[in-house]
Amino acid sequence: MVIKYFEMEGSPYLLSAYESGHIYLWDLKTRKIRCELKLDGTPMDMDFDPLRRIGVCGNESHELTVFKFDSVANQLSVEKKFGITNAGVSRASIRPDGKILALGCWDGRVRLFSWKTLKPLAVLSEHQQTIHDVYFMKEGISSVGSAGLMAVAGKDQRISLWDVYNS
Repeated sequence: MVIKYFEMEGSPYLLSAYESGHIYLWDLKTRKIRCELKLDGTPMDMDFDPLRRIGVCGNESHELTVFKFDSVANQLSVEKKFGITNAGVSRASIRPDGKILALGCWDGRVRLFSWKTLKPLAVLSEHQQTIHDVYFMKEGISSVGSAGLMAVAGKDQRISLWDVYNS
């Protein structure tokens, strides 16, 4: 269903989530599964913060799962679950600085949360249909004085740009 590549402590890893609800953490140096986690529901998207060793997974329900990787115990485990207003997350994206979690949802909205506390920050409602992608750009557009932007693409064939770095 979804894969996420990242580096942790200088080594390459791949998280893969499957329709069965399983998430596997692959160590790409050894080409072996390091550990796994079974979630409820079908993962639609996930993102992972290698500095905090915490990830988030969205699915078709009102509930999102935050999971963590414990390198000492060599295991993935559920850290907590939290709910959102409307069911269906098609995209989960953590801003590169680790401050904001953006969820692209089936209802066409982008929900922004503090990544540290998971408290809601804003709901962006520019799109009319399912959000297909949310991408944080570190580079801004100098002509508008932006330090960085968030780009959102929807099924409605629209792309919106949001300044979520200067807020």
